[in-house]
Amino acid sequence: MKRLIPAVLVLAALGGCASTASSGVERLADGLHKVTQRGAPAGVSTHALRAQATQEAADFCTQTRKPLRVTDTRELPAGMGGRPAVEVLFKCE
Repeated sequence: MKRLIPAVLVLAALGGCASTASSGVERLADGLHKVTQRGAPAGVSTHALRAQATQEAADFCTQTRKPLRVTDTRELPAGMGGRPAVEVLFKCE
């Protein structure tokens, strides 16, 4: 049992490493904006990344006092050792 406890602690610590990174809001042409969320190589679903990117877009539009309109989303799965990513294209109208 004593050997099991350190192994559980290591696994719990590694599980906390599943993080994401945002590109921030990028301005494109004609009032179009983009947010890209990238996850850790393992442990973050594209569903969670989409939710985070959409929330960031909504927060941006709230600052402009205009409603969010998502025009497109693109999921980029992790693949071989890569990081999953989601791009959300949107307008504040």
